[in-house]
Amino acid sequence: FPYLLAGLTAKFSTSNDTSGNYGTVACIFLCLGSYSFGITPLTAMYAPEVLSYNRRANGIALQGIRIKCCGVFVTIVFPFMLEGMG
Repeated sequence: FPYLLAGLTAKFSTSNDTSGNYGTVACIFLCLGSYSFGITPLTAMYAPEVLSYNRRANGIALQGIRIKCCGVFVTIVFPFMLEGMG
């Protein structure tokens, strides 16, 4: 999907062809959907699989805290950073 998305974007980004533009948007949804279907469960299952039994609860809690902190950072800091970039 990523290569198809790159090709469609390169070909139809400045075009007035509506079917090409719709194909590009459909490819974006398919690419993000397949990525989310494969990666989202992997991030939730990684910590329980690699940690020993007595450290598993603390590891999963720390992973959750880090994920929430990254979400706050992306939500609050990135807009100011992008505004500062111009």
